[in-house]
Amino acid sequence: MPAEPETVAMFVASQAARGLSPSTLMRRLAAIRLVHLGAGHPSPHNTIQVTEVMCGIRRDWGKPPDRKAPAVDEEIKKMADSGPDRIIVA
Repeated sequence: MPAEPETVAMFVASQAARGLSPSTLMRRLAAIRLVHLGAGHPSPHNTIQVTEVMCGIRRDWGKPPDRKAPAVDEEIKKMADSGPDRIIVA
């Protein structure tokens, strides 16, 4: 104590890699801030290192997963022909 900003930034990044949401991470940063201020130390929660990591986490959060390419006409015809009933594809 006090924690270095780089340490807090790495902690937040590791928690995000575990799948925690940005709002959960902000609550954890609030707890870190409270403990530091209570002990009379400057808080590392609003330093440029932590702020930039949180911006990146928020930017990446909620992005849809990579999608597969759509099936092309030939693939659709093969799928339809392999089914139990023949389906006519125009």
